[in-house]
Amino acid sequence: MKRLLIVMSVLAVSVGLFTFNYVVNNDNGLEMLEDFEGEKIVEEGNDEKEQEIAELINETHQTLNLLTGYGSINRFSNSNEGSWVEAMTRLQQPLEEFEANLSYVTEAIYDDLKNFILVTRVALYERNEEAMLYSHRIIHDLDVAYNGYNEKIFGVTTYVAGTDWGEDRQHQRINEIVRIAKNNPLYAVDE
Repeated sequence: MKRLLIVMSVLAVSVGLFTFNYVVNNDNGLEMLEDFEGEKIVEEGNDEKEQEIAELINETHQTLNLLTGYGSINRFSNSNEGSWVEAMTRLQQPLEEFEANLSYVTEAIYDDLKNFILVTRVALYERNEEAMLYSHRIIHDLDVAYNGYNEKIFGVTTYVAGTDWGEDRQHQRINEIVRIAKNNPLYAVDE
């Protein structure tokens, strides 16, 4: 009986890890962003602030690439303490900077940046690997779209997807994570 319980437990964990890895590494949601003309992310006449926010988006994307990209997300499984401490150390300052700059951004990007902050906080404070994955996907799409890179996008931001946002599983999961964050004062965003 004890052997059966052990075998069933190992099987359940294996199926769970396989499913998560499939979702993480499945490229089907990626599409090329062609001829995208994004709106300004700050009000007209504030070019310095716009450049600052664009650089912050790019730098944070590079940080999340190092932490989660190209299969590195797997290091967050099994509550790897060192990886979570590194993520908290590297992302705390950018989160504070994004929050401080929310009052400068236009409606075109406001909700996406707010979602990024909330999803990242859930990832860091709850050690939620899936939230960390979506945190990367949000900032990836913003960086590719706004800073004009010729790369594939996940289509998880309203800045890129517009009114088409919200139809698939990724959007539903991001919305669920955002709802979790909004119901916890620890994750509150000062607006």
